[in-house]
Amino acid sequence: MTHKGEIMKIALIQMAVCPDKTTNLTHASDLIRAATASGADLVMLPEMFCCEYNNNAFLENREPAGGAIWQSLSHAAATNKVWLIGGSFPEAQGNERSTRRLRSTGMADRQRFTARCTFSISM
Repeated sequence: MTHKGEIMKIALIQMAVCPDKTTNLTHASDLIRAATASGADLVMLPEMFCCEYNNNAFLENREPAGGAIWQSLSHAAATNKVWLIGGSFPEAQGNERSTRRLRSTGMADRQRFTARCTFSISM
């Protein structure tokens, strides 16, 4: 962590994604580790870093708050001792996986802050 007058190094990550969420989470964790090894204090992932950017992928990869995506990001932040902004990822509203509504969730870890905005998918 930086103090007044110190410089904070920020890493902005862009990454290619594939259809497999687990592969994307592993890739993001590797990039977070590399950014931290290069001295980053704050790491920012891109929008929908865990799945392909299309409506079907959003619906297929959504999960409840606290799911695998949250856990992966929280673990990466703690392990690397870095501030982490988890871009955005698809989150189910409540426990409803049958609905066509979901949330786009961004996550900043170390303080467990989450920012959410709800949007609906119409297909």
